[in-house]
Amino acid sequence: MRTIQPEPFNVYSIDELTDEKAKKRAIEFCKEDATSDELLFEMVTDEAEEQLTSMGFYEPEIYYSCSYCQGDGACFVANKMVHFDKFLPAIKKLFDKKQWKVLQKIHRSGMELELELIHRGHYYHENSVTVSLDLHDHGIDRFVGDVHVTKLLDGVEEVITEWYKDFCKTLYRKLCAEIEYYWKDENCIQHAKDREFEFTENGKLYKD
Repeated sequence: MRTIQPEPFNVYSIDELTDEKAKKRAIEFCKEDATSDELLFEMVTDEAEEQLTSMGFYEPEIYYSCSYCQGDGACFVANKMVHFDKFLPAIKKLFDKKQWKVLQKIHRSGMELELELIHRGHYYHENSVTVSLDLHDHGIDRFVGDVHVTKLLDGVEEVITEWYKDFCKTLYRKLCAEIEYYWKDENCIQHAKDREFEFTENGKLYKD
């Protein structure tokens, strides 16, 4: 505890607050302060960006909102020139045999795939991004057996869309887990100690 001049009043560390309401108010402030810091989520977003890069996405950018209200979630966009030699094998188990066969044909023939992730609206969640898969064939034969490649690619696009949504939902759960960890009272108290916060008698943050 120390006394502030010229109008004398005391300020306290969080451990020195004896009034329960004051301490609760101080803890609530620490929750907001800890979760407003983007560094809190940096480890999760960096890990996700590294994973996406290893899967063939160029310059992935992650967006999220974790305020426990409508529109919360996570999503990402990236350069549409995806490295499909890395991406498609990474999610191979999601395709059926016919879809995988057409993807191999595209790869061997020189057709070019383009994956575009288009964000729409003001929210950041798995449904705020449209997944669009396009094929540039340069006049190459577009049939696998008697099935048109474009028809099969519609199913491939659906598979990629479902993968995308699952990835974003998993990412959001990880971000929320970070918040829930720091929202525990003992972690909020430690946050106040680490930042050397001082509070007035009623639990308001004191700023010099």
